[in-house]
Amino acid sequence: MSDAGEPDDTFQRVDVARLGSSVASMVLFATTYGLPLLAAIAMASGRPETMGGLLLLWPPAVLLVFFFAASKGLLAPVGRAANVHVAPSGIIIDGQLIPRSAIARATIVADPNLDGFRVVLDDKRALRGKHTLLTEDEATGQTIVTTLGLDVTRSTAAWSTQGAPTFSRRIDAIMILTAIVALSFCVTGALMSWPIVALLPVPVMLAVFALRLVKGSAVVGTDGVRVEWMGLSRYCAFSDVEQVRPSASGVRLVKKDKTHFDVTLVDEGKATRDPYGTFSAEVRALQDRIHQAMSLPLKARGPGASIDPYLRHDRSAGDWLASLRRVFGAASNLRVATTTEEAAWQVVLDQSTADEARVGAAAAIAVNGDANSREKLRAVAETVADTRVRVALEAAATGDEQAMVEAMANVVAQKKG
Repeated sequence: MSDAGEPDDTFQRVDVARLGSSVASMVLFATTYGLPLLAAIAMASGRPETMGGLLLLWPPAVLLVFFFAASKGLLAPVGRAANVHVAPSGIIIDGQLIPRSAIARATIVADPNLDGFRVVLDDKRALRGKHTLLTEDEATGQTIVTTLGLDVTRSTAAWSTQGAPTFSRRIDAIMILTAIVALSFCVTGALMSWPIVALLPVPVMLAVFALRLVKGSAVVGTDGVRVEWMGLSRYCAFSDVEQVRPSASGVRLVKKDKTHFDVTLVDEGKATRDPYGTFSAEVRALQDRIHQAMSLPLKARGPGASIDPYLRHDRSAGDWLASLRRVFGAASNLRVATTTEEAAWQVVLDQSTADEARVGAAAAIAVNGDANSREKLRAVAETVADTRVRVALEAAATGDEQAMVEAMANVVAQKKG
């Protein structure tokens, strides 16, 4: 494969279209951002009257283009012919190479508006972040996803979320209450002619509104869903979920203890006013991915796959790892339980097993197995959404014992916390 993105023999041609903006959408974009830019140029050129005229023209021009295009249905995305080749190493779209390492996720969702299926590729390097392909049948889309190794059995998938509202309703409520209190101080200060009281809360209000605009992320693995926002993280294991309730804006996971775990991609207003499926396609892709992950056949442990040999048993992380060197085959110490690598793999692959046991089993495989075993651990780690377990599996896959000890200690510390 050349740097110019020319396909070689490892790439296969796929028959898809590229979904892009309509001409009317591009005109609307140019009107919205072009007129203020021209006004700024006019101001810099010393022509304030031209700047003023452009700024007066801006609102009606944008509204006119929008309402005319919307009334005629001209804002809908359109499919255009595309030259697409795909391989495990990446995908080439119209000569542009997107390496596999740059693709955060690839999902397929039915699109009734365009009578086909959307294949959405999240490009971590792209300015707009997405490449959307359109295919007439789901099988072609599945070929792309599977070839890239981004199907549910081999990778996690991530979505951008509503940030604070998705992470925690309590945090969102506190932020809104803080803004209301700050606003009341502003009003009181203005009415009482106290400038300092009126102005000091303004930065607080601006900070709250800015934080609510910060997007979060939701990562779906075979084990569960993790949501993150501003360095904070929450996780919901599928083994704890009793019911999945889809909505127009996301999904609600009802847990066995009757609490719920919400993942919200868009607000209700955008979800209900979505004539071209811009947001609903993303929501449906999230819902489909969760259903696919939860529908995977459970890899239950066999009768010989006890978790006891892999548990810490109040040892330090270093001693725990040392004990795992002796768990396969005959025991040199009667106090050390023995097992087999096959049984250890059953523990690692059983999503319902306690995290401590899965991590211990992975460490046992890493310190007793070969390079092929560690590569297999790396592949399992790619499907895990729980950060603690994923980091521990990745450390085991590297064979770095210091990293393994730190990751194993973190799993136990988080469990205690």
